[in-house]
Amino acid sequence: MVKSTPVTTYHAIPIYLKPFKRKSEMWLQWTYEGIQYGVRVSNMGQALYNAQQMIDAMLELEAKSYKAMSF
Repeated sequence: MVKSTPVTTYHAIPIYLKPFKRKSEMWLQWTYEGIQYGVRVSNMGQALYNAQQMIDAMLELEAKSYKAMSF
């Protein structure tokens, strides 16, 4: 991922705005534990909301997996 200033940070995860090369689209992208995630931007507010929802779901699944492994 290209290093730049993040658009925002959510749960200590920086979210970047990045152009998509094949089409003239913009994406919000972030990396968590070596995996890249992204949301297409058509409306910045909606894209930020979608990114936050994806991060919440990702962190919730991670927490559930750690809890399951502790039994």
